Amino acid sequence: MARLVDSKNSIALKLYPHRISDEEEPIWVSTLLQFEVKGHRRVSDSLSMTLPDIDDLIAGLEALVIEQKQAFSITTMDNDFMLSICPESRVERAFVVQFWYGEPFLLMSGYRFIVGKETIESFVQELKDERGKIKAGAKLP
Repeated sequence: MARLVDSKNSIALKLYPHRISDEEEPIWVSTLLQFEVKGHRRVSDSLSMTLPDIDDLIAGLEALVIEQKQAFSITTMDNDFMLSICPESRVERAFVVQFWYGEPFLLMSGYRFIVGKETIESFVQELKDERGKIKAGAKLP
């Protein structure tokens, strides 16, 4: 599970792309989304991402880390997950993470928190690792 955590380890956004749910193009992947604050789970939901969504997320975050981009945002193909990351002006090497999930344009919930650049780097690596393990029929841990 890829984890994006704040500097105090009290807030965590977790993504776990785990199972191919549809092998037609584009390939859809069931993805577990969790959000925790001080050990209390605020969100635990399953959403659909495509393999290109996951690849775009990885590429965009890598560009942010190596400073090819100043900010990054992505919306999944079916619009049920949006992520935006931009620099935090008051803290050096920190970024504001904002995400929204839910039924597109009807009822979406969103959260915002601050992470360090190192956290984004490890999140990207964890997401790459999970991307390599995606398979048809996989079960949640």
